[in-house]
Amino acid sequence: MDLRVGAARKLALAISGWFGGAKANSVTDGQLTTYHDVFPQSADVIPGRLKVRIFLHEIEYEKEILSCWSYVTDGLVAQKQKEIIFTLRRDPGQKPEDYPRELLDPFATFFHYAERGQLVDVGQSTLFGETGLGGRQRLSRHRLY
Repeated sequence: MDLRVGAARKLALAISGWFGGAKANSVTDGQLTTYHDVFPQSADVIPGRLKVRIFLHEIEYEKEILSCWSYVTDGLVAQKQKEIIFTLRRDPGQKPEDYPRELLDPFATFFHYAERGQLVDVGQSTLFGETGLGGRQRLSRHRLY
């Protein structure tokens, strides 16, 4: 088996685990968390051309359960750009439905760059300027792929 195919399969299995099922965890004091009626959310970033789905899920990291949102594009491949998944940790006080909507804007930028043939791939980075991704200084000015 090609090493890249094996790695891609492992990633796909991990992602499907992130986005599926209800779980009990320390974030909710052992209560069952289900948001299947609310998530995934969907946003038309460029109507008819680029959609972003927002998933609410949990990731286990060093024996801690982290509640996260993942933004998953649908439409970049039409511009020969690989689809992008951006995962953001949710602060404990944030409500699940309060995902940062300003983080949708950079996906339109990625789309327009791809239209011009400026594609990003593994090992590359993007500079977002002084204010960072989505105008948030807390988020790095660079994104690595």
